[in-house]
Amino acid sequence: MDDLEKSPAPSLLPRILIPMKPTPSLCAADLHSGRPLFGASKSKLLATTLVVTLFAALSITSAQELAPTTLILGSSPGACVMTAQLNEKTPSATFKAIDLVPANATFTIAAGNAQAGIVSTSLDSVGGSAMKPLVLVLKDASGTPLPRVQINWQVTQGNGTLISSCVGRQGELTPSSASSVTDSEGLASMGLILGDLPGPQAVRAEVLGGSQSVSLSATAVLAAEDHIIFVQDPPYGAKGDGVTDDQPAIQKALDAAKQYPRARVVFEQNKIYRLVATPDGVRHLTVDAGGVTAPSSALSLIGNGATLRSDVSEPGANGTGIISGSGKWQGMSAADPVIIHGFTFESTHGMTVQVTDALGLNSRNQADAIKHIKIFGNTFKNFARHIDIGGSQDVTITQNTFLMEKGWDSGAYTGGNVCIWMYPETGAGIFTRDTYVTHNFYDGLSALHSTSEIEGPAKACGDGFIFGSSLNYVVTGNRIINFSYEGIYICYAAYRGIVPLAEQTATVTGNFLDGGKGGGWGIRTSYNNTLISNNVMINIAGNGILVTRETNKVDPPETSGEQILNNDITMRADAGAGINVGNSHSARIIGNTVRVPAPSAGVVATGIEAGGGGWHVNYDPKTNYLVDDLKLEKNVVQMKSNDAGSIGGTSIGILIWNLTTPFSVAGNQVMDADQGLFLKEQLPPLTPPYSRADYEAGNHFVRCIKNVWR
Repeated sequence: MDDLEKSPAPSLLPRILIPMKPTPSLCAADLHSGRPLFGASKSKLLATTLVVTLFAALSITSAQELAPTTLILGSSPGACVMTAQLNEKTPSATFKAIDLVPANATFTIAAGNAQAGIVSTSLDSVGGSAMKPLVLVLKDASGTPLPRVQINWQVTQGNGTLISSCVGRQGELTPSSASSVTDSEGLASMGLILGDLPGPQAVRAEVLGGSQSVSLSATAVLAAEDHIIFVQDPPYGAKGDGVTDDQPAIQKALDAAKQYPRARVVFEQNKIYRLVATPDGVRHLTVDAGGVTAPSSALSLIGNGATLRSDVSEPGANGTGIISGSGKWQGMSAADPVIIHGFTFESTHGMTVQVTDALGLNSRNQADAIKHIKIFGNTFKNFARHIDIGGSQDVTITQNTFLMEKGWDSGAYTGGNVCIWMYPETGAGIFTRDTYVTHNFYDGLSALHSTSEIEGPAKACGDGFIFGSSLNYVVTGNRIINFSYEGIYICYAAYRGIVPLAEQTATVTGNFLDGGKGGGWGIRTSYNNTLISNNVMINIAGNGILVTRETNKVDPPETSGEQILNNDITMRADAGAGINVGNSHSARIIGNTVRVPAPSAGVVATGIEAGGGGWHVNYDPKTNYLVDDLKLEKNVVQMKSNDAGSIGGTSIGILIWNLTTPFSVAGNQVMDADQGLFLKEQLPPLTPPYSRADYEAGNHFVRCIKNVWR
């Protein structure tokens, strides 16, 4: 360790912690339960503050430049974190300690071992299945449960997928490893989705900070009616050598598979399948499960790490999509879906006036067609729309990676590109419904690109992760970075003429969004009944959260029932409002934290804005676009640092205008704003009239210059 020293360690100390190197540097540390933990500073600074779990302490550097403190570990096993810092303006150093599990503790199987289930189904009681999760119990030598201990799980045989939160398709999927924590009874559980192919499965669980481990087994079997087709077998003969055009061979395998009620088309492990031919002039492969009267086909695609590469390098080649699914392509049920798993989908297309996509799942205006589809554990590279869905029912998109290696120029449609594009089929009034987009990763600029190809700074990255509409839309746990427009846009579908407002619901929760080299808006919705909660956003250049009606529709003029709760938003300088709600009924903006940097000269920066007229339109008495029944409560708005100096522009903590009664603006804290609360003119005036005190009561303004009433 450069520039670091170790404190003398008693011979009985069994564990050495690894420090993070800060400025000033801290040395390594040693611990034993109930014995001192020493930290040492190489800095000439006089004092170091240490915050240890629930208590804080001060220590002074000695003549040897050491600043020690003592940490008594907790009464139960688990992790402990201690931070050392001179003051809030200096870097900090972090020490991590683990209170070890006693060597004589018992770690045994409580439930779920040696089960057998259908391939690709869950051992977690999803959909009423008789299958149960894997459950272990940890106790000390006297039989007392050990709570709050981390258990690490690993798939050791088969290609099963762990479900760390053990709640099925909305749980956090990991390819082969996950962790859980023991509860008050010492129990730790884990769900397991069995592998795609029949055979034995095995999972190993280990106690963090202990020597205990347990192995569990399961068996994946085919359903009685399942049929497996390997694309390399005769009469198909796909090569997977990255040179041969494998399109004809793979298509032959897909056509053969759809004659069976349920089938699996399996690709060779880690092969590269080059696709050149496009029989329909657009997409390379078609999974057409038949027309309206044909029986449904539960046809799953199993990648085994294979790559499907759309190659347009040959003269005349113009494939813009890899797989088109249509007709009655559907799983048996929500608990037994069609699987698309284990592929890398790759486009080599340059800029084009046509839309490129990897998966197109479209009902083709057929009722009850595309449903019960699960797309997980895949990688998508360089498509205008990686997944294009229309008129589907019950589609789960989870644990995939989406990459735009050249940003906006990555195999992209010149009219713009969004990772997941979702819409209803209008011809027969087919609704897209029950869509789950969970725990995916999107990077709209994952590699260096040629700036000469970019059409302006707004096109540096892919447009965003999601655009579209679905009845019952769940978007949770995704990590989204580098986007030029909306990271997530849940749009109002009735402008397409078919979606009833009363059926609109959307949940956007627990996502992380980093505008990165793009910026854009974080989350935008024009839906009714959208819950936007517990999301974290940074580097946002538009609005962190934007709620507004569509730009070109008068009917309906407002959104309704939006809940914006407990989000954490950090804006860029000179960006839009952290939260902007316009033309809305019964919006709830509660418990959010918004940080807005100091604006440049001539720029107005706003933390939270709520008002009639919204983002696209000004107030019009003929259409009466207002915000009514608003609750804006318990938010924290940090507008600028005390050290920012002269800010040049104007910062407004909370901006309110064109409200109607009833409303509540209370319990908010605004810090370091030029105008803590800005009340614009009410059109028409409120009845009964509200005074300035009615707005200001119960709010707290810290280091704000003034409030404004107009």
